[in-house]
Amino acid sequence: MAHLTFSHFDIQTYHAINGLAGHHPLLDAVLMFFAKYALEIYVVLYLVAWFTLPKMDTRHRHALIVVGFAGMLALFVNVAISHIWFRPRPYVVLRKGT
Repeated sequence: MAHLTFSHFDIQTYHAINGLAGHHPLLDAVLMFFAKYALEIYVVLYLVAWFTLPKMDTRHRHALIVVGFAGMLALFVNVAISHIWFRPRPYVVLRKGT
C-alpha cells in the first residue's frame, strides 16, 4: 500500500499544499510560473544585485559572493542526496483523492 512509504506528516503536507490547486486560477498561474522559472529568477536577481552594488561596497559584495556560493553548494548537496537516497514523490505514488 502506498501509505506505508509516507509518514502522516508527508500526507498532511501534501494535502495542505495541493488542496489549493485548481481552485484559484491566478494562484495556480503564479505558482506554476515560479515552479518553472525559480532558478532563472534567482540568477537574474543575483546579477542585478551584483551590478547595482557600488564597486567600493566590498562588505556587501563579499556577502553576495558568499550567498552565491552557499546557493550553489545547497543545490549540489540537494542533487547529490537525490541520487543517493531515492524517495518517490507523493503525487506519483498516492492515488488521486487519497
